[in-house]
Amino acid sequence: MQLRTVLMLLIALVGLTIANEDVAAVSPSAGSAALPVKQTTSLIPTDAITIPGMLSYQGRLTDSLGNPVPDGNYQLTFRLYQQETGGTPFWTETQTVSVQNGLFSVLLGSVTPISSLPDAGTVWLSLQVGTAPELTPRLRIVSSAFSFLSERAANSDLLQGKDTTAFVRTNQANSISSTMITDGTILRADVASGFKAPYADTADYARVAPATDSARVAGNSYRLQGKDTAAFASAFQIGRSFGLENNSYVDTLFKMASAGWYVVDDGDNDEDHTLIIKTDGTIPYIEYTLWYGDTVIHGEASVSHPDTITFPHYLGFQLTLARHEYIAHLICNENDGWVSCLYIKSNP
Repeated sequence: MQLRTVLMLLIALVGLTIANEDVAAVSPSAGSAALPVKQTTSLIPTDAITIPGMLSYQGRLTDSLGNPVPDGNYQLTFRLYQQETGGTPFWTETQTVSVQNGLFSVLLGSVTPISSLPDAGTVWLSLQVGTAPELTPRLRIVSSAFSFLSERAANSDLLQGKDTTAFVRTNQANSISSTMITDGTILRADVASGFKAPYADTADYARVAPATDSARVAGNSYRLQGKDTAAFASAFQIGRSFGLENNSYVDTLFKMASAGWYVVDDGDNDEDHTLIIKTDGTIPYIEYTLWYGDTVIHGEASVSHPDTITFPHYLGFQLTLARHEYIAHLICNENDGWVSCLYIKSNP
């Protein structure tokens, strides 16, 4: 027999009310004295109150014709979802419930506590009787009128939505962070009279020093800790080179003296462009990669075996030379018989 449920839902987050009002007396009847009523106070601090993770639920089980089901014990499975249909329950509980005249009452969470509810407030309750399919539709869980005030308590530790980490605290080291400071908001009046920024003494001295000393300070302004740029090695060098193609002599298109590497243009009057990659032995081997058009060539040259590469005229090309910590890269183009290159190479 198909079951359905006519649901009367009393969802209440159990609250505790402690009466502290003064009640003077109960109004007397004629000819009798007023009866004093003793004022009561709470014996339990409010901080000790634990709100149970349960919801009160009452319902009525009927058959498909609307008649109450026979009295007895029924296995009921309750589920909480974040969706009205479909989805996966975030809480499930099964109870054996006594039903009389179709009516039953349970505390949801008495078997499996309801530890939390979604912040979005979208919660639906479903009911399943025994092994029958889950009943539909699901029931939306909503707030009782004054439970809206509990949202204030949930945020009582925040000030305008921010917790204590956003504010300066007493006796806290480094209590003001850069994220708390808006650009341009700190003025001289905001800091101690004797406060100076790092290296501000140099500026103060330059402002009041004699003219000769001021000139000495300005004359060294390009130095870093007393050293000029010659004391600092550059990790790489950038330059340009060029050579004449289709002539009767050989041009050195690029050289890297620290490694002993050379890229030579052979200078032949022919239809092709020819590069010779060689080394004088300082670094005995060169690994190279050449790109032109859609072609990529990778190879190696040595002292005893220079490598010769031939490809069509009037094609720009790129060439990378590398071995251990030494590396160079050339970007070259041929125009009117000249080959011009930009290069970057490691130093040394």
